[in-house]
Amino acid sequence: MGYVKHDVLIVTGYDEDITKKMHKKCIKLFGSNVTEIQTSKANFCFSFFVGTSGSKLGWETQQDWESACEDFMAYLSKQRKKYFQEKGHKSSLCDVVHLTYGGDDWSTSIDCPEDF
Repeated sequence: MGYVKHDVLIVTGYDEDITKKMHKKCIKLFGSNVTEIQTSKANFCFSFFVGTSGSKLGWETQQDWESACEDFMAYLSKQRKKYFQEKGHKSSLCDVVHLTYGGDDWSTSIDCPEDF
């Protein structure tokens, strides 16, 4: 049957337009689980959060969340490569953290995807 293990994404960008583009993609992939973009009080960082599906492991809603996460990471990687080709240097474009926590084993993992 499975147990609930929470998966969330935290996305922070330094360019408002790029962050809005990433936000729009997440809304398309994750739907209503995406928060509004928040602006930091210093250094003009823009962040949003993709909440957990709330589903048990192995259930279709969790599989859908994981598939959307993979699609977003592939999209982000593609955008980073495009940005590198246009600007001539690597840039974080948007920083992303994939956090997994809770569940029967109470374990926590943090994944920070590589640029490309």
